[in-house]
Amino acid sequence: MGENIANLLGAVFEAFRAELYARDRSGLRSSQLRYLTLVPDDGVRVGDMAALASMSKAGAGQFAAALEEQGLVEMLTDPADSRAKIVRRTDAGRRIASNALSAVAEIEAAWSASIGAERYTAMRAALEEIAGLSQTPSPAEPNAASSAPQTPAV
Repeated sequence: MGENIANLLGAVFEAFRAELYARDRSGLRSSQLRYLTLVPDDGVRVGDMAALASMSKAGAGQFAAALEEQGLVEMLTDPADSRAKIVRRTDAGRRIASNALSAVAEIEAAWSASIGAERYTAMRAALEEIAGLSQTPSPAEPNAASSAPQTPAV
């Protein structure tokens, strides 16, 4: 049967990441780009961002702090709860997120043209279905949220 699925998915992700880096000049890692593209325009609490990004609250806070240091997000006190922080993209963060999403669309269009639109659409549908089967946190990330809404991201 050839390569196992983990190796195949890893190879596809590495190809995706290489193409993303060829198009994106922000210098951010793919994980940082993904986080940045998931932040809603009106901002989101760090705890809710953890659910969106399927990561722990601590991890979501660390990503936000690192992106804040780079001027890509700002962390504001939630007016409804002074203990909570809201993450919101800055203008620079919005530009980078928009560019990253455009790069992803370009990559998808190129891959679709390469293997054919019908096969690409079927592959995407299968991946979405498989991703939907696993809506529980992995043992490695026990605090990851399982009911996060599906949002397009890098």
